[in-house]
Amino acid sequence: APAVPMVFKKPAAMDARQVDKRAPNRDGVTYREAINDKEAWKRYMCQPAAELQQFIFKAIPTFGSRCPVCDAGMNGVQEHLLSLKHWKSLWNKLGSVPDVNAALDWTKPWVETFQTMQGPYVFNHVTGEQGFREVV
Repeated sequence: APAVPMVFKKPAAMDARQVDKRAPNRDGVTYREAINDKEAWKRYMCQPAAELQQFIFKAIPTFGSRCPVCDAGMNGVQEHLLSLKHWKSLWNKLGSVPDVNAALDWTKPWVETFQTMQGPYVFNHVTGEQGFREVV
């Protein structure tokens, strides 16, 4: 008997996470899922937290700042950003999950600026996006 071709219908509505490519997706997790689930947060922020830590230790060897999200010391930047305290503090400050336009807005209070010899370097605590202010 001939094989019956598989027919897939398009969904009536698309999930916004799949449609809006501006929001980063890391390890199958978006910022919306990460804000709502501690384990998803760790998977989502692991890579950007490691990048930020590596950058800070090279650009600001004497770094000893406090986190603007939870007012804790950030000696181990990656460890701190992945911590339960940081995740809970971020969620409490946000109140609700921001839409993608707000989440990606570099002027929001969850964006931290690090002053370096190469210029201001910004880190978005919601999305993990980061880079020099002139570039982002």
